[in-house]
Amino acid sequence: MIKEIWDKNPTLVLYNELNIFSKIKEREIFLIKNFLKEIFEKISEDFKEKGSNVYFYDKNSFKEKIEIPFGVILNPCILEINENILENPKEKIPEVYPPLAISIGKEILKISPSPHPNFINLIFIKDEKDLIINLDYERKINIFRMLMAKLGSFKNIVVPYKFKNDNLINSGFIISTMEGGCPLLKDLKEVSRRLRVFGSSKEVGGFIKNEDKLIPYKNWINSKVVNSMIELGKFLGENNLLSPPVKISSFVKNRKLSNLISKILSYSRLSEGAFMAYDSSLKIFIVTASGKYNVDKSNLTYEDLVPIFPKNDKVEVFNIENIDVKGPSVEAEEFTIPLMQFYKDFPEIISIIHIHRTPSYYDKNEIFEIPQDINKYPPCGCGVDLMLNMSRYAINYAIKNRKNFKIALFKVPNHGTNIYSFYDEKTKENPFHYFIELVSKEKLKFKFEVDQI
Repeated sequence: MIKEIWDKNPTLVLYNELNIFSKIKEREIFLIKNFLKEIFEKISEDFKEKGSNVYFYDKNSFKEKIEIPFGVILNPCILEINENILENPKEKIPEVYPPLAISIGKEILKISPSPHPNFINLIFIKDEKDLIINLDYERKINIFRMLMAKLGSFKNIVVPYKFKNDNLINSGFIISTMEGGCPLLKDLKEVSRRLRVFGSSKEVGGFIKNEDKLIPYKNWINSKVVNSMIELGKFLGENNLLSPPVKISSFVKNRKLSNLISKILSYSRLSEGAFMAYDSSLKIFIVTASGKYNVDKSNLTYEDLVPIFPKNDKVEVFNIENIDVKGPSVEAEEFTIPLMQFYKDFPEIISIIHIHRTPSYYDKNEIFEIPQDINKYPPCGCGVDLMLNMSRYAINYAIKNRKNFKIALFKVPNHGTNIYSFYDEKTKENPFHYFIELVSKEKLKFKFEVDQI
């Protein structure tokens, strides 16, 4: 069988016991177990057909530590959702300590790395009134992130179900990710494919500190590009194109659990969005600092921006006089490394904005859209190598099809939108000139959600 170019033959681990967090009748549990068996069989068959190792385990069968550099772990759970619970989900959705990614993934299954980045809770949610399916995007994402925090996984597959004439009726499979992905899939073949994508992704990130180059404080605070980025953040916030940061503690009741999650993730709140610009005077790229440093992208300071330059497969971070420089957003690599293919005295794309919004309208005389290629570049989440490859594709396409357009748009699958501005005399002074102009003139509009594929 011919495998797709991104496929790294990931291992599949299926935990063969149910974690039950609601009062569910024995008959319902019996039907769910039968359905779970069907799900596991179909997904495992697909993985085996493509040459992957598949393991079924319960709490007594895993004796040796297993290394899974590429793979996914599915852990089944049962939960009930009703109007009463949704009125106050933080208080009423159960939570566990320690998180299941640790108590099961580490202590029972002994999987390494631990906690594994692709430990996924497969959550059967009894939802007789289709409340989960019909939630608006913002509330849905909040609930799904809360489930990750409360039950302890890095992603969820939510399986809403109800009963009719003693039969289990399934509405599909919602694959939820921290970035805002929540597509409803009907076909288990496609669910399996998405799992292979996750399992074939490798985390990237990190940076090299260059101690030899020091940017004078005066040059930094007087940089037109630095100040334009601070102003862009305010503009995005004022136009509802950036959501406020969300604290991990807002998802869970137990402070001990909140602290542990923050320790595992290395951040205490989520801060969406990222942007980059090239400063032709300083001859550096400038990016927003990582959200893990409690950065509010709509209220940036001089300390919240990071001077960088790509070096091989990472980025170098430079020092700034009188400023304790933070680490860059994980998008720093995705933004800048692909641009080096076209870099001479300056990059042809001078700025990139990433927001968790989707275009609802744009003027096709001044803006063009980069087509998605889901087969070659499927939804994968941020901070992984497959996202870097997708970014490389989008940047190459944007530059080669630039013509007389002012900006290009790329809908990052299940994640948001990247906006690319091209280098010219106006953007040299303010890299975001055309974006701000087009939004202000309503030639570019966004809706408050992320398109799901």
